[in-house]
Amino acid sequence: MGSVPRKLAGLPLLLLLGGCGGIFYQPSPRVYTHPESTGYQWQKLSFARPGGGRLSAALVPGRNPDSGRGLIIQFHGNAQNMTAHWMGLQWAVRRGWDLLVWDYSGYGASDDHPSRTQIARDADAFLAWVSDSILPSHPGPVVLIGQSLGAAVLTSAFPRWKDRDRALLVVAEGGFSSYRSIAADVVARQWITWIAWPFVPLLIDEEDAPFKALDRIAPTPFLIISCSDDKIVPRRFQHRMHEQAPGSLLWDVEGCKHIGSFRNDVTRARFQDLVDSLRGKESP
Repeated sequence: MGSVPRKLAGLPLLLLLGGCGGIFYQPSPRVYTHPESTGYQWQKLSFARPGGGRLSAALVPGRNPDSGRGLIIQFHGNAQNMTAHWMGLQWAVRRGWDLLVWDYSGYGASDDHPSRTQIARDADAFLAWVSDSILPSHPGPVVLIGQSLGAAVLTSAFPRWKDRDRALLVVAEGGFSSYRSIAADVVARQWITWIAWPFVPLLIDEEDAPFKALDRIAPTPFLIISCSDDKIVPRRFQHRMHEQAPGSLLWDVEGCKHIGSFRNDVTRARFQDLVDSLRGKESP
């Protein structure tokens, strides 16, 4: 097999000393896309960060402002930042949805560093800011989409949101319900990190773990999406979420990789049909 690259040789030790934080948080300050150069508007926003400083957000208005589609709020995954992840929902902007994205502490231009406790505080502050500064000018439907790590952050914070009744739908794509379980799964995949596996229960606590909140998302409609070829957060993790969330919907999408379900036009159409049916139920 050859020698172990020096960069990887210390990974188990780093996982042990760092509480597996690198599994969950891989932020970058890089600007991955410049939406203005592609013809989209990119309204830069910010709000107060719990503990000091600012957190970054952006609003991308829908291409058809008269469509009345509504507002999609994205909680992104663990790597890169919002300037990369918004592209995964660009199709919704083309179809008239306004898209609100934001960055956790340490991501993009957001201040400080990420941690489980801090990001939970960030999420509460973000949703409070949405209530006060965004919703008053967006009276239409609101859909919240969490992807990968963002699904965990969203599902934990959503039951605490004072305006949760404004949500037409909550979506968790490629998510997981236990930080401990996904960490154990990741370190067990490679022989070089397998040494850390017995220590995961000691290093990863379940404070604010999604499974503690999944039964409190109802009565808001809750959609869980899995991809057949997801090697990052395998399908069994979404199936477990479905078991823990009474009344949730589960879509098993074939032929897609991690958080790639919306690259399929069939999934996009199915999503819009679901939203339209839920809007119909709200009508008198």
